[in-house]
Amino acid sequence: MEDKHLKMLGVKLSKTLAPPPPRNESKEENKGEGKHIRRKRQTSCTDNDQSSCGSCWAVAVSSAFTDRYCISRMKAGNPPAFNDPTARFSAADMLSCATYTSGCNGGDPYNAWLWTYTSGIVTGTDYTWATGCKPYPFPPHGTN
Repeated sequence: MEDKHLKMLGVKLSKTLAPPPPRNESKEENKGEGKHIRRKRQTSCTDNDQSSCGSCWAVAVSSAFTDRYCISRMKAGNPPAFNDPTARFSAADMLSCATYTSGCNGGDPYNAWLWTYTSGIVTGTDYTWATGCKPYPFPPHGTN
């Protein structure tokens, strides 16, 4: 594998795996809803491109928080607009601020999740939209 591709393998798991942080929602909220139903409702939530940065750990965690927020707004009858920067959480914020991570050189998704859960995260869209408090600074893969 070429060196430029090696740096995109950014997950660095800690030696001791810990469970994810506790969820705040009750099990009753999810009762009776299949995954296929959730996917159909998730039309205004988006995917992100990590570019040539080994930030899969940050993109994955910020995307998970964004999806949870998006889904909760849709359940409440207030779906975010496709281009609403206030409904997207910043992978760039996580890249530069999360503890026990190495930016584009990798990070542990659990530590990123815990940092977001305890410290909070600012808004930020992808490179193309470039809106929100801290948008992703790298162009989509293949365009740079």
